[in-house]
Amino acid sequence: MQNKPTLPPAVTNLRRIWESKKIEMQFNQTGAAKELGWSQGAISHYLNNITEMGPTAIVKFANFLDVDPTEIDPTIVSKLPHVRKLNITKRSDDLTKPAKSAVYDRDDIEHIYVEIGKDITVEGTDVLVLQATQLLMNSHYVQHQELLLRTFLVQ
Repeated sequence: MQNKPTLPPAVTNLRRIWESKKIEMQFNQTGAAKELGWSQGAISHYLNNITEMGPTAIVKFANFLDVDPTEIDPTIVSKLPHVRKLNITKRSDDLTKPAKSAVYDRDDIEHIYVEIGKDITVEGTDVLVLQATQLLMNSHYVQHQELLLRTFLVQ
């Protein structure tokens, strides 16, 4: 009796998520392949660990399955160049409620952080962000750079 080889955690996680989502999202390998721009065989190879999943495939699967890439491969962040995880701690619709989500951001672009003072209402932050964005985009500062504008509230 032969022992089955142990699958990498990323393949095990992908299989579990795939099985769960294919019922919820109503897809099969052929339909998913069409949406992903792959062949059905390529998907089968990833799911059966015939083809090793690199970061590009993991991110593509995560986007298709509407999950965080770390749910498929918890170590993916270390494999992506210039990427960091930012925890989202507050919700814009109710700042008293915690948010438990994250976004992944590139480290290789310029970041501008705008502090929103206590005297600004939450409803006014959209206007402030728009004004700050327009000001920065019209300046020579961002002529040849990608810009990411972040806002945060003073506690």
